[in-house]
Order: sequence, then structure tokens, then C-alpha cells
Amino acid sequence: MVIPSKPPANCFVAAMRKIYNPIGFSHGYNFFFCILFTFPLTAFCALSMRKIDFDNGFCGVVPASVLACFQFVPVIRHKFILFHRISGYIVLSSSAFSAVGGLLIARNAFGGGLDVQSASGAIFILFFGALIMAYINIKRLQIDQHRAWMLRAWLYIISQIGGYYSARPCGWLKFTIGDVDRLLRLYPDCSTWLSGENPAQMAVVRADSRNPTSAAEAVVAHHLPFGMSVWLGLFISGVVIEIYLHLTPKEAERLRMVSYQRELAAGMRHPGSAGLTSDRLGDADQWYPKNIEQSAMSGDDNSNKEQPTASASAST
Repeated sequence: MVIPSKPPANCFVAAMRKIYNPIGFSHGYNFFFCILFTFPLTAFCALSMRKIDFDNGFCGVVPASVLACFQFVPVIRHKFILFHRISGYIVLSSSAFSAVGGLLIARNAFGGGLDVQSASGAIFILFFGALIMAYINIKRLQIDQHRAWMLRAWLYIISQIGGYYSARPCGWLKFTIGDVDRLLRLYPDCSTWLSGENPAQMAVVRADSRNPTSAAEAVVAHHLPFGMSVWLGLFISGVVIEIYLHLTPKEAERLRMVSYQRELAAGMRHPGSAGLTSDRLGDADQWYPKNIEQSAMSGDDNSNKEQPTASASAST
């Protein structure tokens, strides 16, 4: 349980501390962000557990998502370290396989339009890349960067419409509608596909989720906004996670000190910056622990004070 260093500002803060302090949160905004994003993901995954098909799909992404929600609870990371490590490897491996599988079916998922394919590719690059960065940093004991990249990875991976039209293959329409006579009545252009004259025949389908004349119209109504929703969700998630990371510099600095101590004990070069950090990869100032910085600054001050004394003695 976290012991707060400051007294509560009011009764509401005091009441909330009784909720989030026992599970390891020291600040209310951390708990707020966790509830805002982790709870919906947990609820969605719990409802999606019934969709797991061991012969086809959802065997990796759904269990990985459930375990990932627990990875961000501080009390689990601090008190149940072995569980955190084992579930972390399960999450990384399952997520990697799921990301590759999602990329493979992007051509046919939700209509397979260019917007869907490009969005799926962008999410794959961001999600898979963030997982690799997180894995490299935790193997180098760079805990602060591991935290940042795991947060980025899982934030990347988290209507009604009418009056629009979309072209769909007749084979897909046959699969969706089922009845051949009804298919020809609703979409007569598919007669050439049924006869084999044009195997690539397409038909224009109206998007209508309120009063659809066929299942195809309702499905298309949900397919059309999918690509736009993915891009919008990706943008919002990317902005939110960067705001959160910039709001928690003290937590990042605390984890940087923990990384420094563990890397120093492991005999690594550049302790505190053994992972993929900006001071090693970019032009940021080299990071030092605060006690070393303060001693260096005090040494500079003493040398500056000694210089006038030395010059005065020389003049005399």
C-alpha cells in the first residue's frame, strides 16, 4: 500500500486515496488514466472471451489483452514480480503472433479497402515496433523506457451510417446473403458471376444500418466507417499516451534511478542509459543520478570560489 507524502486537499481526495492507494497508485491522475483505458479494455476482452476459436482465431489477442490490463496495476508489479514477468512474456509472444495475423487478413477484413489495409499496416508497425522496443529495454534493465514503450504499444491497439454506397464482390454477396434467387433479385449484376462469365464481377451495395433490405447492406454500413475509425482512434490514442508520459516525469525519473541501480549492480556499461535512451541515441545531455550531479555542481562552485583567492594571493 502506498503511503501518501502530503495530506489530502479535501474529503473527495481522502476518499479516493482509500481506493487507489491499496492497489499501488500514488497519484489520482494515474488511477484516472488507468480506469479510463484499462477498464474498458478489460470489459471488452471479458465479453470477447466467448469468441475464442482454438481452430481459427482470437486465441492470442484476447488472452494477451486480459493479461496486459493487469500488467499496469502497480501492486502486481511490486508484490507479484514473478507473475508480472511470466505474464509479460506471454503478452509479448501472443501479441506478436496476433499482430502478424491481423496484418495477413487485412486484405479481406472489413471490406479490405485501401483505408483498412493502410490503417492495419500502420497499427502493425507501431504496435510491433513498440513491443520490440519494450523488450529490448527490459532486457537491458532500462525500466523507465520499458514502461513508456509498453504504454505506447497498448494505447495504439485500443454508428450509424446511411446514404453511402460501396462496391462488393459477388462472391462475398453470395456468402453474406446465402440465397441465390434473392441475390439475383437484389443484385442482378451478379448473374455474370453465377454463370462463370465474369468471376470478378462486383455489385454496388447501399450502406444502410437502419432499414437494410439485406444483410449485405447492414454489413457494409459497418464496414465503411471502420477505416476512418481506426485512423481516428490511432490519432487519439497516440496523443493521449504522449500527454500522459509528459505528465509523469517524476515517475520516469524514479524508474530511471531504479534502472541505474540494477544496471550498476549487473556491471553494465553506461549505467542508467544501458537501454535505448535519448542521451545514447540522440544529442540529449548525458544522464547522471541526482546525487552525482549535485556533488559535481558543488565541486564546480568550490573551484570557482578558490580561483579569486588564488589570483589575490598571486597579486600580493
